[in-house]
Amino acid sequence: MNARAGARTQASELITVAMVVATLLFLSPLISLLPNATLAAVVVVTTLPLLGTTEFRAILRVRRTEFLWALASCAGVVLLGTLQGILVAVAISVLTLTCQANDPLVYVVRRKPGTEVFRPQSSDHPGDETEHGISLWLCTLNPPALEVVRCSPLGRTLGSERMFLNLREAVQAYESQKCVKNAKVTSTLHTF
Repeated sequence: MNARAGARTQASELITVAMVVATLLFLSPLISLLPNATLAAVVVVTTLPLLGTTEFRAILRVRRTEFLWALASCAGVVLLGTLQGILVAVAISVLTLTCQANDPLVYVVRRKPGTEVFRPQSSDHPGDETEHGISLWLCTLNPPALEVVRCSPLGRTLGSERMFLNLREAVQAYESQKCVKNAKVTSTLHTF
C-alpha cells in the first residue's frame, strides 16, 4: 500500500506500523462490529494486486526455488487458510535451506586442455586436466562463506595461500607453485 501511495522513504514504514498498532489497540472493538462480508472485501481488495502473474514471472526469472516457495505459499493460503498457509511456506523454506546447507554447490573443476575453460568434473570430458596429487584450493566463495571458512579449522589448515577470490588467481598461484617445485627438483637432481 505504501508503494502504491507513492511512499519513498522508510519513514512511511514507521508510520504504517504506528497506524497498525494504534488500530489494533484502539479500533479493534469498532472493527469487530463490521460485517464479515465487509472485512472480506477489504482483504480481497488489498490482496488481489499481490496475486498478479507479473510478480510470479519476475520471481521465476531470478530464482526458480523462490518461485516454488511463492507458489507453495499461495497454494497453502488458498487451501488451508492464511496462518496455516504461511506456516507451510515457512516450513518449506526451512527444509529447502537445510537441504541446500547439507548439499552445497561446490564443484571439483578440471581444465579443458590448452584453454582457460574450466568445467565441473564429468565423465563426459575424461581428458580434462586436473591437479595430480590432489590438493584442496577454494575460490569464488562469497564474502560471508569465505569468512566462515577462514575462521574454521579448514581455513587454518588451508591457509590463505589456498583461498582465492576468483579462479584465475587460484590457477596462477597453483602454476607458479608448480614451477617453483619443478625448479627445486631440478636443482636437487643436479646436486647428486
